[in-house]
This record gives sequence, C-alpha cells and structure tokens, in this order.
Amino acid sequence: MDAVDHVLYAVRDLEAAGEDFRQRYGFGVLPGGVPAPGVLNAVIPLEPPRYLELITVTDPAAGPQARRLADRLDLYEGPYTFVIDPDDLDAAAARVGVEPWSTPGAPWRLLGEVEPERPFFIEYDHDRERRAEGWRGSFDRAGHDHRVGGFTFLELAGDREALTRWIGEVDVPIRWCAGEPGLHRFGISHGDGELIISRPA
Repeated sequence: MDAVDHVLYAVRDLEAAGEDFRQRYGFGVLPGGVPAPGVLNAVIPLEPPRYLELITVTDPAAGPQARRLADRLDLYEGPYTFVIDPDDLDAAAARVGVEPWSTPGAPWRLLGEVEPERPFFIEYDHDRERRAEGWRGSFDRAGHDHRVGGFTFLELAGDREALTRWIGEVDVPIRWCAGEPGLHRFGISHGDGELIISRPA
C-alpha cells in the first residue's frame, strides 16, 4: 500500500521553530538543506523512514515553490502539505493522468506540485527498507525526549471526491473537515499517546 512519507510544516524562523518543537514536544531537530530554490528545511525523524519536515523561505522570488510557501506564511505557520511514497509512481501517474517530473541530479521523482491544496508523490532512488536503515541513525541522533512513532492520521479539507481520487489508498487514516483546502491537522504516536498538531485557530 502507498505510504505517507512525511509531512511539511511551514515556519517563519527555522531555528526558533526547532527550539519550539523541542521545548513543546520533546522532539530533536536535525539540520536539513535546500530542498528547492529559496526554501530551507530541517527534519524531525519519526519512526524510520517517516519524518516531519520544517520548511521556511529564504527567497520568495527564487521559484514557484518558494512563492507558494511565502504566500502561506503571510497567513500563518502550520501544517503545509504531506507527501506520499507510492508502491509504483508510474502506476500512480497513470491513475491520476499526470506526468512525473524531477530536478536534475535529485535522487527522487515527483508527481504533482509542492502546494498546500493537495499532497504530492515522491519516488526515491532507494526502496523503503533501505531508506529506513539510513533513517535509523538520524532517529538516534535526534535524541527525542519521548518515544516517537509514525503518523496516526491526517485531516484534510477540500473537494473530498477529487482528493480521494488523487490520493488513492494510503497507510494512514484520512479524516475530513470543513475549511480552506489542504492539511489542517495530523497526529503522531508520541510517548504513551498521540500528539495532535493543528493549524492555528
């Protein structure tokens, strides 16, 4: 079954957000890189190979991804979108009628745009088992204060029929809510319970 690979969380100040996630939730945050022109990230390793990605804008004019992220950050910080790791990216592309794309030199292919209204798909050069092995070291280095598992649910708003067709079947329950299209909240297995992270009210 297709898997939810990671969730993107938009922040205005990467360093301050990392400290906030540490203080509020006990998460360890690791330095990231530049996933797109004008965008900088940091990562919170979850149950390998899942992770939470904190993203911020360094140059809104650098490209469409940076511009969309800047527009969202003009409104609020919070859940931005999520990413699906399909069993077969080409089969997913045929199902939704969209061509995959990639950036030269990147170790992945994407399906869909990185935008807040709906998730996108990613296919890595390595399979999940191999990536999980690589993420275990990052998970240990993060040094979380509590036991941390994977995603427990995703809550979305928007055209339910269209989004269901686009997403297909994934390994995390999808819940639906009213409001602006996109990801509104998500859950993470945390300590002895569930941590729920939401958009601001």
